[in-house]
Amino acid sequence: MPHGTNAPDDRPGMSPSLAASRALSGRFAVLSAVAGLVLMGLSGYLFFAAAGVSAQVDSDARALLAAGGNGAGVVQWASVIDLFGYLLVAPLVAYTAQHFRDDPRDTLFTACGFAYVFAGALGACVFLAAGPQLMREYASATGAQRDSITTTFVTLYQLVVVGLWQILEAIPGGVWLVGIGLNLYRVRRRAAAVAPVALGSVLLLIAAIRILGY
Repeated sequence: MPHGTNAPDDRPGMSPSLAASRALSGRFAVLSAVAGLVLMGLSGYLFFAAAGVSAQVDSDARALLAAGGNGAGVVQWASVIDLFGYLLVAPLVAYTAQHFRDDPRDTLFTACGFAYVFAGALGACVFLAAGPQLMREYASATGAQRDSITTTFVTLYQLVVVGLWQILEAIPGGVWLVGIGLNLYRVRRRAAAVAPVALGSVLLLIAAIRILGY
């Protein structure tokens, strides 16, 4: 078979026990990432349930803030769930780094994968630390206090949602996913390569749109 068409863990001479161990690690990494995506989806649903769906980030922020004390509890749990969702993707980043280590671009793709996890988890932590508290303060505030809290909350929302999740997270996340797809294509797993390339391209497109101010 031509050079470069075998998956890196299919090298001749690998002991059956080592091959089985790596296969088990791969299954765990994939299941962990799937669980992480489910948690992120649940977190997104909770955010939308608290604020309602809007096409404008500003409107989303104000709607979320208006949910007050009741919505604050939902947002708090949504942020915690989102945090663990990102962390559960980390094993897949580590596994793909090992599995495709013969690719000279592996260091770049791995760094992007961990940057994606870090940026996403950082956003969840920042929102967890400040968002629910501002929502509770808004519920008991009046007049000028509400105006001040609204300005602060909208800024926080823009920083986390646009700055961290839709730009800083999306760029390395997109590069990492496209890298996975390219490596899967390289080892002739072309059908499996479509999903990560497509998802990675969507993330990069979202980042480009936000950078351009849309």
